Order: sequence, then C-alpha cells, then structure tokens
Amino acid sequence: FAATNEPVLIYGENGTGRDAAAHFVHRESRRRHQPLVTVNCAALPPSLTQSELFGHERGAFTHALKARKGRIEAADGGTLVLAGADELSPEQQSAILRFLQDGQVEPIGANHPTQVDVRIIATCNTPLEDLVKAGHFREDVMYRLGNLTVTMPPLRDRLEDLPSLVQRMLDTTTNQKHWIDNATLLAMARHNWPGNLRELQNRLSQAVLLSRSLRIQPEDMGLLQTTAPMQTDRYSLQAFRARADREAITTSLSLTHQNISAAARLLKISRVSFYRLLDKHRLTPPSAQNHNKADPDRGQGETS
Repeated sequence: FAATNEPVLIYGENGTGRDAAAHFVHRESRRRHQPLVTVNCAALPPSLTQSELFGHERGAFTHALKARKGRIEAADGGTLVLAGADELSPEQQSAILRFLQDGQVEPIGANHPTQVDVRIIATCNTPLEDLVKAGHFREDVMYRLGNLTVTMPPLRDRLEDLPSLVQRMLDTTTNQKHWIDNATLLAMARHNWPGNLRELQNRLSQAVLLSRSLRIQPEDMGLLQTTAPMQTDRYSLQAFRARADREAITTSLSLTHQNISAAARLLKISRVSFYRLLDKHRLTPPSAQNHNKADPDRGQGETS
C-alpha cells in the first residue's frame, strides 16, 4: 500500500494502532520526506471546517488579519490523515468532496481554486458501509476514501504476538531490564484486552512503576493469576495457516478493488479455489451486484 498514491482506509477498534499504521504507510512511501498532516475529525467543529481544512485569505471574515493555509494545502506533496473519518458530519463530507474528486481546495475569500497533490489516509472505528446503509455517510465520499482498505486486528485476536509486543514496549518504557514471567504471560493471554494495544501499554507502564523487582507479575499489571490450562488450539500450525489464508484473501481483494478474478490471479489460484477459500473461512464475498460487474465471466466453467 505504501508504494502507491491511492487513498487508504484503515479500520480498527480503539487502541489497535490505526494512527501508527497510517504513519507507517507514510513513512514507507515515496512521500516520506514530505509533510504528514493529521486532522482529528471528531474534534473538528462544523462551523470551522472550511477555514481549518481549506484556509482563508486576508480579510475573508472578521479577525482574518492575514492569509492562512488550510490543513489540506499544508500537506501538499505529502499525506493527509483523516483520523476518525467516520465522525465527519454530512455537511463536512460534502465540504471535502470536491477536494477528494479533483484534488482542489478553495480558501475562503479566494477567487479561484488551488491544485494540491495530497495522499489521503483515513482511519475509522465504524465500517463506512454500515454508516452508508444507515444514511449517515455519503456513498461517493466512502468510495473516494476506500480504494485500499486495511483492518487492524484487536489484540485478543493476535495473542501470539504478546511476547514480542511486550518486549518492544518494555524496551521503550524503561531503561531497566524488566521481564515477564510465564504466569504473567498466561494471565495476559487470558485477558480480553478491550482497550487493545493502548491498554497493554498502560498496564505495562503501571507494572514498571509498581513492581518490586524486575520481574513483572500478574498483580503488577492488575491481572488475575490463573493456574487453569491455556487453550493451545490457536497456536497450532493449522490455526496459523488459517490466519494466513484469511489475510491473503482480504488483502488480495483490497488490492484488486474487490475483483475476484483479479484477486485469484494475484494469488495464482483459480477462481473456483478462491470461492472455496471464502467458503472454508466463512468470509463474505463482495456483494452480488459488485461481483457481477467485476466478474462478468463467472460461471464459464473454470475448474481448479
């Protein structure tokens, strides 16, 4: 995703690292030496949307004593992150539509628009398709934000990453050699982590402060110690392969704009095999309408 200039839409629960993923995409792109500007959509007052995003000319309104660039123009040549884009009001969505369509912004009081070169990365908690169906989000805006989509998994679905995540966080939290014992790791694996990575970071910071030794124990993190055996099915080779299959399917569909034939070619498998994988892993294929448009050749008897 970093190698293209296409808009990227990053989904995920709070605390899963959506902003970090957006920064990673920018840092690995050809725009890495250009500006990275973040707009907190939830904190953007509707009355200030035009001025904040598009800027204004001198004298455009009361107290506009000098011209000011908007956040979009400030990102020219680089990347604009719309953090919490699902929080944009219908009026704010309409305001940014022209920019999303033509790459143009018109500051308040200006006589003509200004062309800008900005890549968009939007982060969302709620799927935009659900908001569109509920009538809370414009479909045309959704399509212009979501050429490429990434879903950040919650921590409870990636417990196998806990040891490496904990070590990395400890390395950045303290200069001392704190470490996690097996009982603590087991207690962490049994916790549901509703706050995801943010909760993990907070609990580790608390543990570093409260621990009486360099060994961090469950009570230091506010977790219950357990002696019950841990379910190991999720760590089996079959489970790892299943997760790899699901990631390959969702990524290939995203890269090919939900075109199943193209996604199958990308994975070097037949379309029939692709459908079998969708069914095996209980993944929902693209809607029948979109699928028929993208796959007019479906049903011509391809075999695996």
